[in-house]
Amino acid sequence: MVMGWRDSEEINLNSKQFTNSWLSGERVGILYILYRWFLSVFFIVSIIQSVVASTIYFLDKSEPENVYKYFIYLTNNGRWLACLAYSVEAGLVTGRFYQEKKGIYKECIDEGEYTLPFYIKISWFLNNCTSSISVLICTVYWTLLYNAERQRLDFENFSGHLLTAIVSFIDICVSDRPWILLHSLQPVLFCIIYCFFSLIYFMTGGTNYYGKPYVYNILDWRSPWKTLGIVFLVTIALIIIHSTFYAIFRCRVFLKKKYNPRNECSRGTTDQTKETLHVQNII
Repeated sequence: MVMGWRDSEEINLNSKQFTNSWLSGERVGILYILYRWFLSVFFIVSIIQSVVASTIYFLDKSEPENVYKYFIYLTNNGRWLACLAYSVEAGLVTGRFYQEKKGIYKECIDEGEYTLPFYIKISWFLNNCTSSISVLICTVYWTLLYNAERQRLDFENFSGHLLTAIVSFIDICVSDRPWILLHSLQPVLFCIIYCFFSLIYFMTGGTNYYGKPYVYNILDWRSPWKTLGIVFLVTIALIIIHSTFYAIFRCRVFLKKKYNPRNECSRGTTDQTKETLHVQNII
């Protein structure tokens, strides 16, 4: 689904945008590969450290039942989502780098019409979700959930509740990945599925780390109307967050056209590999 900045706008997409930085040339640079793998390794190490630290903590407290509750929390689902998103993108960037090195890189053309490959679409979906959800987690945790008596200010806490959001803002400023307003529905869908999970978890008698009959106190299904109101507010918040990323993307497009117009120079040779998406064509 596609929505432009205004009704008359056309959005040109090509798979090169998803595997390079707008600050680079036409080919993938080694610095960009190192950047992508740094993020991938960082989030892999972060989730491993978090799982190990959580397991040791609860085993030391003789609470082995809490070890298995790790993934009931949205924060920890955000960890594997970020790990998957940045690892997939690192793999795609690396694959393009070696294809360019061998002189065999080309975009996929199907019967004369360009379409984004499915693996690019998957990567796009994952990044849309992890970016908006990480900011949501950061905002809600530090404003509504953080308890100095229960939560420690250590690497595990910051990696799950702050650093992922910071990386999301850095990455939109570095990568050439496009943003589309209607893609705000993707993180909304992810969070709605999570809310359904929290409801099922509540109905089956599940408890959180502290023995309470909910995962988060703001998602307490003993007060269903209040919880549904929270879900509605979360939906609005995700749309606002995604729109903020889109606004940053538009600023990046402006800077790219002004200071790095490489795509404009090569338009004549790349038009055949572009998919022009009009606002009225939302599929």
